Amino acid sequence: LQGKMSHIMMWTLFLLLLLHLTNISQTYDFLKRHMDYPMTKVPGSANFYCNVMMQERELFKNGTCRLSNTFIHESIPYIQSLCYNPPGPCKIRHRQTCHESPDFLRVTDCFNIKDGQPPNCQYRTKFSYRKIRVICKNDRLFRLDA
Repeated sequence: LQGKMSHIMMWTLFLLLLLHLTNISQTYDFLKRHMDYPMTKVPGSANFYCNVMMQERELFKNGTCRLSNTFIHESIPYIQSLCYNPPGPCKIRHRQTCHESPDFLRVTDCFNIKDGQPPNCQYRTKFSYRKIRVICKNDRLFRLDA
């Protein structure tokens, strides 16, 4: 009986660790895809920013150029703290609950302007200030509701 209990305990700890690592991985994906603070300096025209960032971060989807992406130019702790704001409805993912920033934040939106295969993706860059909404799982950043 004691051997069985330690075996069950070991598997329980393993599954809890796996769950924790999954949460960390989802947060890492959010940070890689959306965070750029301080904003990376890219020489050339404004559109070079998105072309460079999307390629450097390898933000492709199933081997094709991603249609759009948003980079947030605020600190990670500030964006993470949004998970503790009161939840409300999302605007794009209607079945999800979002947490909105109380302030306008500096963001860059990248829009695909040419059909192509990575690494030959081309993007239009739009800099702006706006409120953002994030989806959190277990108080961790999960997805941007751009």
